[in-house]
Amino acid sequence: MLNRDFEEWFSNLKGKIYTTNRLIANNRSAVQHSSRYRLELSLLNTLLRSNDPRSSFIRIASDYPEVCDCVPMLIPGRQKTLELTDVSGTHIHDLSGNRPSVEECVKFMEDTGFFDLISNVHIGDLYIFVMGMEVALQALGTFDYSGIDLCALVEEHISKTGARYQKGLDSSHLRKQYGLDMSPVRDIDFDYVVEGTDCIYGIVSEYRFKNCA
Repeated sequence: MLNRDFEEWFSNLKGKIYTTNRLIANNRSAVQHSSRYRLELSLLNTLLRSNDPRSSFIRIASDYPEVCDCVPMLIPGRQKTLELTDVSGTHIHDLSGNRPSVEECVKFMEDTGFFDLISNVHIGDLYIFVMGMEVALQALGTFDYSGIDLCALVEEHISKTGARYQKGLDSSHLRKQYGLDMSPVRDIDFDYVVEGTDCIYGIVSEYRFKNCA
């Protein structure tokens, strides 16, 4: 370690490890999630051309109560329980149970500003609108999967060596299986344990996103 050329070492580090497969998977997931309510969102497109979207929603939901299922998707987030605070106090919207009532949906869309949004901003299609938000949410969450990507990348390199390895072993398993003194690292969980010719390699794959607080 004392003789390591750190400049050369750092020059070989990668800035990002996102994979094409991860980005494709994210987009597919966004499309699948949006497509679950494509019919309901199409029914709600009527609100985009209404002078009174609140009354229009009540009328549509009375005839097609299933549209209430997609209401939580109309805001940029996946929370079905939302806590909002204004000068009058804190208001909790809980849409996490069974299908919310029409009244709960109306209150939710009023408090989140959705009715104001579609009244003042031109939105062509709610399905496309929701899909765009889903893609954005998936993109924002991409760095959360970087640890998974790193593990996959490490395993790919290990596999190429042809060495025998195991996944997901903690220090106690190494002590029992190989008779090693693990007291210096007794609380470590190893993503991979590789058997070398004369030693055992314990690998922990961790990714640190540099812009993450």
